[in-house]
Amino acid sequence: MWLMIITISVVPQIGLSQDLIIKKDRTIIESAVISVTSETIEFRKYSESNGSVYTIPVTSVGSILYQDGRKMTFDAPPATNQTYSSALNPGTATLDNAHQMVLRGRMDEAAMLYSVLHKADSSNASITGEFAYTLALCGWFDAALALIEPYWTEFSNYPQIVFFTSQIFALAGYTDIATGLATLPVQRQIPSWLSKDSDRILQNNRRLLPAPCSMSREVLVDQVKLANRLTAIRQPLQAIAVFGLAVQQYPDEYLPWIGYSIALENTGLTALAALAVENAIAHIGNQPEKQQFKNLLSERSAELIKKQNMQPKQPLSDPNNTTAAGAMVYAGGMLTTGFSSFNMRMGVYVAQMSNVTIDAGIQSISGTARVNLGTSVYNRYKKLVYGTGVNASLGKSYSAVYLKFSAGPSFMNRRKTASLDIFWDINLSTSKKYPSTFGFSIGRSIYFGKRKASR
Repeated sequence: MWLMIITISVVPQIGLSQDLIIKKDRTIIESAVISVTSETIEFRKYSESNGSVYTIPVTSVGSILYQDGRKMTFDAPPATNQTYSSALNPGTATLDNAHQMVLRGRMDEAAMLYSVLHKADSSNASITGEFAYTLALCGWFDAALALIEPYWTEFSNYPQIVFFTSQIFALAGYTDIATGLATLPVQRQIPSWLSKDSDRILQNNRRLLPAPCSMSREVLVDQVKLANRLTAIRQPLQAIAVFGLAVQQYPDEYLPWIGYSIALENTGLTALAALAVENAIAHIGNQPEKQQFKNLLSERSAELIKKQNMQPKQPLSDPNNTTAAGAMVYAGGMLTTGFSSFNMRMGVYVAQMSNVTIDAGIQSISGTARVNLGTSVYNRYKKLVYGTGVNASLGKSYSAVYLKFSAGPSFMNRRKTASLDIFWDINLSTSKKYPSTFGFSIGRSIYFGKRKASR
């Protein structure tokens, strides 16, 4: 059996007290998970913290939502065949091959290819979106939403993320959510390789939600609890999927509509959130004791409608940019026996991955201080930064010109606004009269503004 586990970590916003094992039949077990293997899950019931240890096969479980907010999703696709061995070969795991598998309807093989591509470049938003889309085409909707959720949280105004997220919901049968996502104040961007076939693929792979009332009320209660949990730990996409199923199953129950409205608002779907509140009001009943509650809901609906009307069009952003900067500054240096230096660089980006800087610094060799002035060009490739430049070293009775070469890892922060840089620096003297220098330096870069596009 092939087991795919996608785990995402979030910072919980409330105190959560138990793990939830969510079975594929939508029933939920409140538990304390002890261990997870490729075949079984061991747990104690939450109500029996010192009680017996139970075992459940992985094949009957859809996912586990841990008390700290982590989610583990399990899916078992059909048995592998001979075509998978070539698909898993890194030599054939290319975007073009993955696209061709999707367009030809060979979704399982496409998912295998994307798993290799995503592992090699998990920070790439386009690959993540396409991988999640392919998982949805295979029918693995929980895994698709779990995969794309972090990108939605950080880059909900990125057109391709909006497109793939709406497609996942459309494929799962949530037409209203998919339509709402498509009308957000950011235009969807369909990748060129998919533009002619996206409608055909959607029609051929769209699933239907189960018939109303096919879910028991006991399961409904568990679903609402799960959806509330997902909302609390800021996983709105998965929350609206669970709430959406609950209100589709029992549209006359007003409480799920209220929770649904909160999850929809957190996703940015304020128009649908207002409609959910109106549905709650319509089904809350006319008892006098509930009139004040209805008034509060009416006020909330009005606020959501006002928010929707005032919502500005968001600027497009590209999360695949290494930074979102047009200018940068750097400060750093090295310290060794007999030699120390401090350097600063200020520059601008001439393309998305390249910047030109003016360099200035001070160095000391055997107690003799010198001033360095020069210029450099640096390029970034993922976590590697490399560059070259020319600088002049000036001191008393001393002047020399050096060719500088630098390369090393650069660790970007989460917001892409700064990095920690560790370089191997080589300064080659253009004159045999003066020595060349080399060594490791450490420094920090800070990025500003809006970076120029690549040409």
